[in-house]
Amino acid sequence: MYLRSIRNLDKEIKETALYKEKRPTSKPVLIDRCNYLLNSIISINRKKFKEKTGKYKPVPLNSRQLKEVLGRNYLGIVNVLQELDIIEVNHSYLSKATLKATNSKRKKKIKVEVTSKTYSLTHKALDKGIIKVGVLSERMEGKINAYRKKTFKEYLNNPMHHKIINSTMQVNFNSENKEAIEATQQYEANTPKGQFYNETFTELEEINNYTTTSEYIDNTNYYYMQSQKVDRVYHYYTTIPKAYRQALRHKDDSKLGEIDLSNAQPLIIGLEYLNSKTTLTRSDKLLKEDLLNANFYKRIAEQALKNEDYDIADLFTSDYSKFKAMVLGEGLYFNYIPDFKKIKKAEIYLLECYPNFILYLRNKKRLNGYKSVSHEAQRIEAKIFITGIFTDLKENDFALPVHDSLIVRKDEVKKYLKKLAENLTNQFPTLTNAKELFKIKTYE
Repeated sequence: MYLRSIRNLDKEIKETALYKEKRPTSKPVLIDRCNYLLNSIISINRKKFKEKTGKYKPVPLNSRQLKEVLGRNYLGIVNVLQELDIIEVNHSYLSKATLKATNSKRKKKIKVEVTSKTYSLTHKALDKGIIKVGVLSERMEGKINAYRKKTFKEYLNNPMHHKIINSTMQVNFNSENKEAIEATQQYEANTPKGQFYNETFTELEEINNYTTTSEYIDNTNYYYMQSQKVDRVYHYYTTIPKAYRQALRHKDDSKLGEIDLSNAQPLIIGLEYLNSKTTLTRSDKLLKEDLLNANFYKRIAEQALKNEDYDIADLFTSDYSKFKAMVLGEGLYFNYIPDFKKIKKAEIYLLECYPNFILYLRNKKRLNGYKSVSHEAQRIEAKIFITGIFTDLKENDFALPVHDSLIVRKDEVKKYLKKLAENLTNQFPTLTNAKELFKIKTYE
Protein backbone atom coordinates (compact mmCIF):
# COMPACT_ATOMS: atom_id res chain seq x y z
CA MET A 1 0.00 0.00 0.00
CA TYR A 2 1.26 3.47 -0.93
CA LEU A 3 0.36 6.97 0.26
CA ARG A 4 1.29 10.41 -1.03
CA SER A 5 3.48 12.42 1.29
CA ILE A 6 6.29 15.00 1.35
CA ARG A 7 9.91 14.16 0.58
CA ASN A 8 12.02 13.53 3.72
CA LEU A 9 9.06 14.14 6.03
CA ASP A 10 9.97 11.03 8.06
CA LYS A 11 13.34 12.60 8.96
CA GLU A 12 11.65 15.73 10.30
CA ILE A 13 9.09 13.73 12.29
CA LYS A 14 11.91 11.75 13.95
CA GLU A 15 13.24 15.00 15.40
CA THR A 16 9.96 15.92 17.12
CA ALA A 17 9.30 15.44 20.84
CA LEU A 18 6.18 13.40 20.08
CA TYR A 19 8.16 10.86 18.07
CA LYS A 20 10.93 10.57 20.66
CA GLU A 21 8.49 9.84 23.47
CA LYS A 22 6.77 7.02 21.54
CA ARG A 23 7.52 3.34 22.16
CA PRO A 24 9.58 1.71 19.37
CA THR A 25 6.52 -0.11 18.00
CA SER A 26 4.52 3.14 17.88
CA LYS A 27 7.12 5.24 16.07
CA PRO A 28 6.35 3.91 12.53
CA VAL A 29 2.62 4.28 13.29
CA LEU A 30 3.12 8.01 13.95
CA ILE A 31 4.89 8.44 10.59
CA ASP A 32 2.09 6.49 8.86
CA ARG A 33 -0.53 8.69 10.49
CA CYS A 34 1.19 11.86 9.33
CA ASN A 35 1.49 10.43 5.81
CA TYR A 36 -2.18 9.43 5.81
CA LEU A 37 -3.31 12.94 6.72
CA LEU A 38 -1.14 14.39 3.95
CA ASN A 39 -2.41 11.79 1.49
CA SER A 40 -5.99 12.83 2.34
CA ILE A 41 -5.19 16.49 1.58
CA ILE A 42 -3.23 15.79 -1.61
CA SER A 43 -5.58 13.20 -3.13
CA ILE A 44 -8.66 15.41 -2.98
CA ASN A 45 -7.25 18.32 -4.97
CA ARG A 46 -4.22 17.14 -6.96
CA LYS A 47 -5.53 18.91 -10.04
CA LYS A 48 -6.37 22.17 -8.27
CA PHE A 49 -2.89 23.67 -8.18
CA LYS A 50 -3.07 27.47 -8.46
CA GLU A 51 -0.24 28.95 -10.48
CA LYS A 52 -1.00 32.42 -9.11
CA THR A 53 -0.41 31.48 -5.47
CA GLY A 54 1.85 28.49 -6.08
CA LYS A 55 -0.39 26.44 -3.77
CA TYR A 56 -3.19 23.90 -3.85
CA LYS A 57 -6.71 24.89 -2.94
CA PRO A 58 -7.51 24.27 0.78
CA VAL A 59 -9.80 21.27 1.29
CA PRO A 60 -12.18 20.08 4.02
CA LEU A 61 -11.52 16.65 5.53
CA ASN A 62 -14.08 14.28 6.99
CA SER A 63 -13.58 14.34 10.79
CA ARG A 64 -15.23 10.93 11.10
CA GLN A 65 -12.67 9.49 8.70
CA LEU A 66 -9.77 11.10 10.58
CA LYS A 67 -11.03 9.81 13.94
CA GLU A 68 -11.54 6.26 12.66
CA VAL A 69 -8.18 5.97 10.93
CA LEU A 70 -5.94 8.21 13.03
CA GLY A 71 -7.72 7.88 16.38
CA ARG A 72 -9.67 10.26 18.59
CA ASN A 73 -6.54 12.32 19.22
CA TYR A 74 -5.96 13.01 15.52
CA LEU A 75 -5.50 16.70 16.31
CA GLY A 76 -2.11 15.76 17.71
CA ILE A 77 -1.10 14.68 14.18
CA VAL A 78 -2.46 17.95 12.81
CA ASN A 79 -0.45 19.91 15.37
CA VAL A 80 2.80 18.10 14.52
CA LEU A 81 2.43 18.85 10.81
CA GLN A 82 1.58 22.47 11.58
CA GLU A 83 4.62 22.83 13.84
CA LEU A 84 6.80 21.40 11.05
CA ASP A 85 5.29 23.98 8.65
CA ILE A 86 3.97 21.22 6.37
CA ILE A 87 0.25 22.07 6.51
CA GLU A 88 -1.91 25.11 7.16
CA VAL A 89 -5.31 24.87 8.84
CA ASN A 90 -8.09 27.40 8.43
CA HIS A 91 -9.87 27.49 11.79
CA SER A 92 -12.44 30.06 10.60
CA TYR A 93 -15.30 27.60 10.24
CA LEU A 94 -18.82 27.23 11.60
CA SER A 95 -20.04 23.81 12.78
CA LYS A 96 -23.66 22.71 13.08
CA ALA A 97 -23.25 22.49 16.87
CA THR A 98 -21.91 26.06 17.14
CA LEU A 99 -24.68 27.46 14.93
CA LYS A 100 -27.34 25.59 16.91
CA ALA A 101 -25.92 26.79 20.24
CA THR A 102 -25.71 30.39 18.99
CA ASN A 103 -29.27 30.40 17.63
CA SER A 104 -30.65 28.89 20.85
CA LYS A 105 -29.73 32.15 22.61
CA ARG A 106 -31.16 34.49 19.96
CA LYS A 107 -34.71 35.58 19.15
CA LYS A 108 -33.73 36.34 15.58
CA LYS A 109 -32.05 33.23 14.20
CA ILE A 110 -28.88 33.47 12.11
CA LYS A 111 -29.31 31.91 8.67
CA VAL A 112 -25.88 31.01 7.36
CA GLU A 113 -24.27 27.99 5.73
CA VAL A 114 -22.33 25.66 7.98
CA THR A 115 -18.67 25.71 6.87
CA SER A 116 -15.87 23.19 7.37
CA LYS A 117 -12.32 23.45 8.66
CA THR A 118 -9.93 23.33 5.69
CA TYR A 119 -6.39 22.02 5.25
CA SER A 120 -3.69 22.88 2.73
CA LEU A 121 0.00 22.26 2.06
CA THR A 122 2.49 25.04 2.81
CA HIS A 123 5.04 26.45 0.37
CA LYS A 124 7.71 24.58 2.30
CA ALA A 125 5.92 21.27 1.72
CA LEU A 126 5.48 21.96 -1.99
CA ASP A 127 9.13 22.97 -2.35
CA LYS A 128 10.16 19.64 -0.84
CA GLY A 129 7.99 17.82 -3.39
CA ILE A 130 5.21 15.24 -3.29
CA ILE A 131 6.27 11.59 -3.35
CA LYS A 132 4.74 8.16 -2.83
CA VAL A 133 5.73 6.28 0.32
CA GLY A 134 4.93 2.85 1.66
CA VAL A 135 2.89 2.21 4.81
CA LEU A 136 5.34 1.13 7.51
CA SER A 137 3.09 -0.60 10.04
CA GLU A 138 0.67 -3.50 9.55
CA ARG A 139 -1.57 -1.93 12.19
CA MET A 140 -1.99 1.26 10.18
CA GLU A 141 -2.46 -0.59 6.89
CA GLY A 142 -5.20 -2.63 8.55
CA LYS A 143 -6.96 0.53 9.78
CA ILE A 144 -6.83 2.18 6.36
CA ASN A 145 -8.16 -0.93 4.63
CA ALA A 146 -10.87 -1.44 7.24
CA TYR A 147 -12.11 2.14 6.84
CA ARG A 148 -12.08 1.95 3.03
CA LYS A 149 -13.96 -1.37 3.00
CA LYS A 150 -16.50 -0.11 5.51
CA THR A 151 -17.11 3.10 3.52
CA PHE A 152 -17.41 1.31 0.19
CA LYS A 153 -19.76 -1.26 1.72
CA GLU A 154 -22.06 1.53 2.89
CA TYR A 155 -22.12 3.05 -0.60
CA LEU A 156 -22.49 -0.31 -2.35
CA ASN A 157 -25.49 -1.13 -0.16
CA ASN A 158 -27.21 1.99 -1.52
CA PRO A 159 -28.79 1.07 -4.91
CA MET A 160 -28.08 4.47 -6.49
CA HIS A 161 -24.43 4.61 -5.44
CA HIS A 162 -23.97 0.95 -6.34
CA LYS A 163 -24.87 1.79 -9.95
CA ILE A 164 -22.41 4.70 -10.11
CA ILE A 165 -19.57 2.72 -8.54
CA ASN A 166 -20.31 -0.13 -10.94
CA SER A 167 -19.97 2.31 -13.84
CA THR A 168 -16.59 3.57 -12.59
CA MET A 169 -15.39 -0.03 -12.84
CA GLN A 170 -16.50 -0.41 -16.45
CA VAL A 171 -14.07 1.99 -18.12
CA ASN A 172 -10.63 1.47 -19.66
CA PHE A 173 -8.00 4.05 -20.56
CA ASN A 174 -6.42 4.06 -24.03
CA SER A 175 -2.79 4.96 -23.24
CA GLU A 176 -2.07 5.33 -26.96
CA ASN A 177 -4.58 8.15 -27.39
CA LYS A 178 -2.82 11.06 -29.12
CA GLU A 179 -4.52 13.84 -27.11
CA ALA A 180 -3.75 12.11 -23.80
CA ILE A 181 -0.08 11.71 -24.72
CA GLU A 182 0.22 15.34 -25.89
CA ALA A 183 -1.48 16.56 -22.69
CA THR A 184 1.03 14.60 -20.61
CA GLN A 185 3.97 16.09 -22.48
CA GLN A 186 2.88 19.73 -22.20
CA TYR A 187 4.12 20.09 -18.59
CA GLU A 188 7.59 19.44 -17.19
CA ALA A 189 7.61 16.25 -15.13
CA ASN A 190 9.00 17.96 -11.99
CA THR A 191 6.25 20.62 -11.81
CA PRO A 192 3.04 20.03 -9.78
CA LYS A 193 0.94 19.72 -12.93
CA GLY A 194 3.50 17.55 -14.68
CA GLN A 195 3.61 15.23 -11.69
CA PHE A 196 -0.19 15.08 -11.55
CA TYR A 197 -0.49 14.24 -15.26
CA ASN A 198 2.25 11.60 -15.22
CA GLU A 199 0.98 9.92 -12.05
CA THR A 200 -2.60 9.84 -13.32
CA PHE A 201 -1.51 8.39 -16.67
CA THR A 202 0.32 5.56 -14.88
CA GLU A 203 -2.58 4.96 -12.46
CA LEU A 204 -5.07 4.69 -15.33
CA GLU A 205 -2.88 2.13 -17.06
CA GLU A 206 -2.75 0.13 -13.83
CA ILE A 207 -6.53 0.29 -13.31
CA ASN A 208 -7.02 -1.18 -16.82
CA ASN A 209 -5.86 -4.51 -15.41
CA TYR A 210 -8.42 -4.67 -12.59
CA THR A 211 -11.12 -7.33 -12.83
CA THR A 212 -12.55 -7.44 -9.29
CA THR A 213 -14.19 -4.92 -6.95
CA SER A 214 -11.61 -5.64 -4.24
CA GLU A 215 -8.76 -4.56 -6.55
CA TYR A 216 -10.35 -1.13 -6.91
CA ILE A 217 -11.03 -0.79 -3.18
CA ASP A 218 -7.47 -1.84 -2.28
CA ASN A 219 -6.03 0.94 -4.48
CA THR A 220 -5.75 4.06 -2.29
CA ASN A 221 -5.84 6.27 -5.42
CA TYR A 222 -9.34 5.04 -6.27
CA TYR A 223 -12.06 6.69 -4.19
CA TYR A 224 -15.77 7.44 -4.08
CA MET A 225 -17.78 9.85 -1.94
CA GLN A 226 -20.88 12.03 -1.94
CA SER A 227 -20.97 15.49 -0.42
CA GLN A 228 -23.50 15.64 2.41
CA LYS A 229 -23.96 19.37 1.80
CA VAL A 230 -24.71 19.47 -1.91
CA ASP A 231 -25.19 15.78 -2.94
CA ARG A 232 -22.42 16.02 -5.53
CA VAL A 233 -20.67 12.73 -6.22
CA TYR A 234 -16.85 12.64 -6.33
CA HIS A 235 -14.91 9.67 -7.67
CA TYR A 236 -11.56 8.94 -9.27
CA TYR A 237 -12.69 9.95 -12.77
CA THR A 238 -13.94 13.39 -11.64
CA THR A 239 -10.33 14.36 -10.90
CA ILE A 240 -8.49 13.10 -14.00
CA PRO A 241 -7.47 15.69 -16.64
CA LYS A 242 -10.14 16.41 -19.26
CA ALA A 243 -7.79 15.28 -22.01
CA TYR A 244 -7.66 11.85 -20.38
CA ARG A 245 -11.45 11.54 -20.39
CA GLN A 246 -11.32 11.53 -24.18
CA ALA A 247 -9.12 8.42 -24.00
CA LEU A 248 -11.72 6.44 -22.04
CA ARG A 249 -13.49 3.43 -23.52
CA HIS A 250 -15.94 0.94 -22.06
CA LYS A 251 -14.31 -2.33 -21.01
CA ASP A 252 -16.25 -4.07 -23.80
CA ASP A 253 -14.43 -1.63 -26.18
CA SER A 254 -17.56 0.45 -26.88
CA LYS A 255 -16.91 4.08 -27.76
CA LEU A 256 -18.14 6.64 -25.25
CA GLY A 257 -19.73 10.07 -25.50
CA GLU A 258 -20.09 12.95 -23.05
CA ILE A 259 -23.26 14.97 -22.53
CA ASP A 260 -22.35 18.31 -20.97
CA LEU A 261 -24.67 21.04 -19.70
CA SER A 262 -23.30 24.23 -21.29
CA ASN A 263 -22.29 26.95 -18.81
CA ALA A 264 -23.99 24.89 -16.12
CA GLN A 265 -23.25 27.02 -13.04
CA PRO A 266 -24.46 30.44 -14.30
CA LEU A 267 -27.30 28.70 -16.16
CA ILE A 268 -28.64 26.99 -13.03
CA ILE A 269 -28.19 30.00 -10.75
CA GLY A 270 -29.70 32.33 -13.37
CA LEU A 271 -32.71 30.14 -14.12
CA GLU A 272 -33.37 29.67 -10.39
CA TYR A 273 -33.40 33.48 -10.03
CA LEU A 274 -35.67 33.96 -13.05
CA ASN A 275 -38.07 31.32 -11.65
CA SER A 276 -38.52 33.52 -8.57
CA LYS A 277 -39.66 36.50 -10.67
CA THR A 278 -43.27 37.20 -11.62
CA THR A 279 -42.28 39.85 -14.15
CA LEU A 280 -38.94 40.29 -15.91
CA THR A 281 -37.12 43.59 -16.18
CA ARG A 282 -35.10 44.54 -19.24
CA SER A 283 -31.87 43.23 -17.67
CA ASP A 284 -33.67 40.02 -16.62
CA LYS A 285 -34.72 39.43 -20.21
CA LEU A 286 -31.14 40.00 -21.35
CA LEU A 287 -29.93 37.49 -18.73
CA LYS A 288 -32.45 34.90 -19.90
CA GLU A 289 -31.50 35.42 -23.53
CA ASP A 290 -27.77 35.13 -22.78
CA LEU A 291 -28.20 32.02 -20.64
CA LEU A 292 -30.32 30.19 -23.21
CA ASN A 293 -28.02 31.12 -26.08
CA ALA A 294 -24.71 30.40 -24.30
CA ASN A 295 -23.78 34.08 -24.52
CA PHE A 296 -23.31 34.71 -20.79
CA TYR A 297 -19.49 34.71 -20.65
CA LYS A 298 -19.16 36.56 -23.95
CA ARG A 299 -21.36 39.34 -22.55
CA ILE A 300 -19.00 39.81 -19.59
CA ALA A 301 -15.97 39.92 -21.91
CA GLU A 302 -17.69 42.59 -24.02
CA GLN A 303 -18.50 44.59 -20.89
CA ALA A 304 -14.84 44.43 -19.85
CA LEU A 305 -13.90 45.73 -23.30
CA LYS A 306 -16.36 48.61 -22.92
CA ASN A 307 -14.52 49.49 -19.71
CA GLU A 308 -11.21 49.30 -21.60
CA ASP A 309 -10.15 46.38 -19.42
CA TYR A 310 -8.19 44.65 -22.17
CA ASP A 311 -6.55 42.09 -19.87
CA ILE A 312 -9.88 40.51 -18.90
CA ALA A 313 -11.38 40.94 -22.37
CA ASP A 314 -8.39 39.22 -24.00
CA LEU A 315 -8.55 36.37 -21.48
CA PHE A 316 -11.89 35.35 -22.99
CA THR A 317 -10.15 34.37 -26.24
CA SER A 318 -6.68 33.46 -24.96
CA ASP A 319 -7.72 31.19 -22.05
CA TYR A 320 -11.48 30.59 -21.95
CA SER A 321 -11.27 28.14 -19.01
CA LYS A 322 -9.39 30.66 -16.90
CA PHE A 323 -11.85 33.38 -17.93
CA LYS A 324 -14.83 31.27 -16.79
CA ALA A 325 -13.10 30.46 -13.51
CA MET A 326 -12.47 34.17 -12.95
CA VAL A 327 -16.12 35.11 -13.59
CA LEU A 328 -17.31 32.40 -11.19
CA GLY A 329 -14.60 32.74 -8.53
CA GLU A 330 -14.36 36.54 -8.46
CA GLY A 331 -17.93 37.31 -9.49
CA LEU A 332 -20.86 34.96 -8.97
CA TYR A 333 -19.30 32.98 -6.12
CA PHE A 334 -17.02 35.55 -4.49
CA ASN A 335 -17.40 36.65 -0.89
CA TYR A 336 -19.97 39.31 -0.05
CA ILE A 337 -18.30 42.75 0.09
CA PRO A 338 -20.70 45.45 1.37
CA ASP A 339 -18.73 48.36 -0.11
CA PHE A 340 -19.38 48.52 -3.87
CA LYS A 341 -16.14 50.46 -4.31
CA LYS A 342 -14.17 47.41 -3.16
CA ILE A 343 -15.79 44.63 -5.18
CA LYS A 344 -13.78 42.77 -7.81
CA LYS A 345 -13.87 43.68 -11.50
CA ALA A 346 -15.74 40.50 -12.47
CA GLU A 347 -18.59 41.41 -10.12
CA ILE A 348 -18.60 45.00 -11.40
CA TYR A 349 -19.09 43.83 -15.00
CA LEU A 350 -21.74 41.31 -13.94
CA LEU A 351 -23.54 44.08 -12.05
CA GLU A 352 -23.42 46.38 -15.07
CA CYS A 353 -24.88 43.67 -17.34
CA TYR A 354 -27.43 42.06 -15.02
CA PRO A 355 -28.02 44.45 -12.06
CA ASN A 356 -31.14 42.82 -10.58
CA PHE A 357 -29.67 39.32 -10.77
CA ILE A 358 -26.41 40.27 -9.07
CA LEU A 359 -28.18 42.32 -6.37
CA TYR A 360 -30.32 39.22 -5.72
CA LEU A 361 -27.17 37.09 -5.32
CA ARG A 362 -25.51 39.71 -3.10
CA ASN A 363 -28.52 39.64 -0.80
CA LYS A 364 -28.38 35.82 -0.61
CA LYS A 365 -24.69 35.99 0.28
CA ARG A 366 -25.35 38.66 2.91
CA LEU A 367 -28.10 36.63 4.58
CA ASN A 368 -26.83 33.06 4.15
CA GLY A 369 -23.10 33.33 3.48
CA TYR A 370 -21.36 33.56 0.10
CA LYS A 371 -21.04 29.78 -0.29
CA SER A 372 -24.82 29.40 -0.27
CA VAL A 373 -24.93 30.44 -3.95
CA SER A 374 -22.58 27.74 -5.25
CA HIS A 375 -24.06 25.15 -2.88
CA GLU A 376 -27.55 25.79 -4.21
CA ALA A 377 -26.32 25.42 -7.81
CA GLN A 378 -24.57 22.14 -6.99
CA ARG A 379 -27.66 20.73 -5.24
CA ILE A 380 -29.76 21.39 -8.33
CA GLU A 381 -27.00 19.97 -10.53
CA ALA A 382 -27.06 16.77 -8.44
CA LYS A 383 -30.84 16.47 -8.89
CA ILE A 384 -30.36 16.59 -12.65
CA PHE A 385 -27.27 14.37 -13.03
CA ILE A 386 -27.39 12.06 -9.97
CA THR A 387 -30.82 11.36 -8.48
CA GLY A 388 -32.59 12.16 -11.76
CA ILE A 389 -30.52 9.57 -13.64
CA PHE A 390 -29.48 6.84 -11.23
CA THR A 391 -32.68 6.40 -9.22
CA ASP A 392 -34.32 4.61 -12.17
CA LEU A 393 -31.20 3.29 -13.90
CA LYS A 394 -31.10 -0.49 -14.38
CA GLU A 395 -28.48 -2.39 -12.39
CA ASN A 396 -26.11 -3.16 -15.27
CA ASP A 397 -26.61 0.02 -17.31
CA PHE A 398 -23.57 2.25 -17.79
CA ALA A 399 -23.48 5.98 -17.02
CA LEU A 400 -20.64 7.88 -15.38
CA PRO A 401 -21.43 11.31 -13.85
CA VAL A 402 -18.74 13.99 -13.81
CA HIS A 403 -20.51 16.86 -12.01
CA ASP A 404 -22.35 18.74 -14.81
CA SER A 405 -21.76 16.10 -17.49
CA LEU A 406 -22.55 12.44 -18.06
CA ILE A 407 -20.34 9.89 -19.85
CA VAL A 408 -22.32 7.16 -21.61
CA ARG A 409 -21.96 4.70 -24.48
CA LYS A 410 -21.90 6.50 -27.82
CA ASP A 411 -24.95 4.58 -29.07
CA GLU A 412 -26.93 5.59 -25.95
CA VAL A 413 -26.28 9.34 -26.08
CA LYS A 414 -29.76 10.14 -27.44
CA LYS A 415 -31.47 8.11 -24.71
CA TYR A 416 -29.59 9.87 -21.89
CA LEU A 417 -29.86 13.30 -23.54
CA LYS A 418 -33.63 12.92 -23.53
CA LYS A 419 -33.62 11.98 -19.84
CA LEU A 420 -31.31 14.86 -18.84
CA ALA A 421 -33.46 17.32 -20.80
CA GLU A 422 -36.52 16.03 -18.94
CA ASN A 423 -34.75 16.45 -15.61
CA LEU A 424 -33.72 20.01 -16.47
CA THR A 425 -37.26 20.88 -17.59
CA ASN A 426 -38.73 19.39 -14.40
CA GLN A 427 -36.47 21.72 -12.43
CA PHE A 428 -37.24 24.74 -14.63
CA PRO A 429 -40.72 24.20 -16.16
CA THR A 430 -40.63 27.33 -18.33
CA LEU A 431 -37.82 25.89 -20.48
CA THR A 432 -38.82 24.98 -24.01
CA ASN A 433 -35.40 24.18 -25.48
CA ALA A 434 -33.75 22.04 -22.79
CA LYS A 435 -32.06 19.64 -25.24
CA GLU A 436 -30.30 22.54 -26.96
CA LEU A 437 -28.59 23.51 -23.69
CA PHE A 438 -26.47 20.34 -23.72
CA LYS A 439 -23.30 19.75 -25.74
CA ILE A 440 -22.35 16.32 -27.08
CA LYS A 441 -18.75 15.16 -27.42
CA THR A 442 -17.74 11.76 -28.75
CA TYR A 443 -14.59 10.07 -27.46
CA GLU A 444 -12.60 8.58 -30.33
